[in-house]
Formats: sequence, structure tokens, C-alpha cells
Amino acid sequence: MSTATEPANKARVLSAGRAVFLLVVLALLSPASAYAARHLCATDKQIVFSDLPVGSSATVQSSLFNCGDSTLVLNGIESDPQSLAGFAFSTSCAPGLALAPLASCGISVTFAPAFIGQAWAGIREVGQIGDLIVAYGRGLDSRAGTASIVFTPAQLGFGTERVGTLSAAQTVTVTNTGIATLTFSDALLDGLDPDDFPIAAGTTCGLGVSIAPNESCIITFQFQPMAAGLRSANLTFDAPQLASLAVLSLSGTGDEVLTVDVIEYYSAVIDRYFNTSFGPEIDALDAGLIAGWTRTGRHFAAYPPGTAGANPVCRIY
Repeated sequence: MSTATEPANKARVLSAGRAVFLLVVLALLSPASAYAARHLCATDKQIVFSDLPVGSSATVQSSLFNCGDSTLVLNGIESDPQSLAGFAFSTSCAPGLALAPLASCGISVTFAPAFIGQAWAGIREVGQIGDLIVAYGRGLDSRAGTASIVFTPAQLGFGTERVGTLSAAQTVTVTNTGIATLTFSDALLDGLDPDDFPIAAGTTCGLGVSIAPNESCIITFQFQPMAAGLRSANLTFDAPQLASLAVLSLSGTGDEVLTVDVIEYYSAVIDRYFNTSFGPEIDALDAGLIAGWTRTGRHFAAYPPGTAGANPVCRIY
């Protein structure tokens, strides 16, 4: 990944908006057959520009190359029609250009922010689906740096929660420690697992909300893991008064409790049913070592003994 000048935090620029992020990811990844058929690749699939004042610009040099095993004739290069304003490119990858395997042509991408805030653009081959290059940038004006954000706590950790279970709520205070009032122009939840961290009632921070110096708003989250293992997301705030994006990290762990198969037995002698999930008992009953008990054919799943939150049940009735 190339940069015009190395940004302090590349990840924050990639948090350009959940809807935009998903659109870009889909453009990069689908359909795979389009890439497979053409075998045209980019040296830099992502180009991340540093934050730039409106009226300034920066340029990154990159290239496209034939990553297949046969000669490729280009259709030409164009911008993704969904790209935002502020990006331009020039290229030697002209229509009709024949590229032998591993041969390349050059492309220059320029970012000259046309508005305050985050922007992206895609570059693709004419007639093909999927962007070869996606560029990101953020425009600033003279207000940048007059406000700043402090999160309390600095990051939010939920610990371990059973998959599918909704945790208790946790609240983050967002304080403006600058000298000017800030107004949120972007308030986005993205990252790897944003759907695992629903925003709860009582939240006062959001798009368009203004915070005066030394004042605060709050945002309340819950954690509901959709899968086992470490889960994470980012809350990203932008405002014209911020020198850089403010990012809060959220994390938690999903715990998928395994279940055991409980087998039901019946004794006609005492007219009782008996349930067990223990291997030695099942083996003994099936072998006839405990006379009079036979399987009913019914069984069900249950949590093993000692599972947190589970209740013991009667095994004979």
C-alpha cells in the first residue's frame, strides 16, 4: 500500500464510513471471476493519502500489470462512477495497449480535497466489474485542530459473553477538550464486527451533534457476539474542527458453549425414566449391566454440568 506521506494511523483513513467501506470491499472482492478472466492487477490495491487542506493536493505513482500467463489487451481505465469528488488520475494504460505477462503500465493518482471530510475513489478497467485501485483521503480547512476529543474510558472491553447473548450496557463519555465547538460530520461504527456492538438507548452523541469546549456527550453500547472468539469494531468520529479522526476501539470475546447429547432410558419394572449424558452410564445401561433399563429413542442437547448460567435438572422421573 502506498501513501503520499505516511499517515499517523492508516486504519483511521480506511474507516471512511461503513456504507462506503462495504461498497469498496464488495468492489474489491466481487466478482472474482472478473479478475480471473482478465488477469489485470494493481501494484497498490489501496492508496491512502494523508489529511490535506482543501486547496492543496498530493500525488501517488502506481502501476497496473498483467498478472496472467498470456498477453492482455487493455480496454482502457476509468473512474468508478460512485467515486467522490477530489480525485483524478492519469495513465499510460491506454485502450488497445497489449501487455505481455508481468508487463506493466503506469498510473498517477492525485487527491485534491474538494470538501471537508473523508472521501474515496475507485479506478477500474473499462467494461470490467470491480475496482483495481481504491484511494482514500480527508479534506481539512482552517478549523482543523481547534477541537479535540477524549474518550472515557479510552477503549471499551466487554470481556466474554456467550454467543447470541446480549451483555449489560457500557457507556463512553466523549469530551471536547479543544477551544472551539465541534460538530460531528461523521459518526460511524465499522471494523471487523460492527454488528456485534449495538448502540443502546440513552446515547446523545451522533451525526450533527455539537459539543462546546469542555462539554460532553455519551454513547452507550452493548455486546452480542455473533460467533466465538475475539470480536472487535471501531467507533469513528469526524468533525471539521478535528485535526484527525477520533477512533474508539471496542472488543469482546464470544464464548460458544458446547452441548452434550442426553439419552433417555425407561424401566418398566419401576415405571421410571432416566436421563444421562455420561459415557460410563450410557455404556453400562446399553450393555445391560443395570437390569431393566432400555433406550426410549428420545434424546436432546443440554449444557454440561458446571456451565455458567445453566440450571441443573432432575435426571430420573
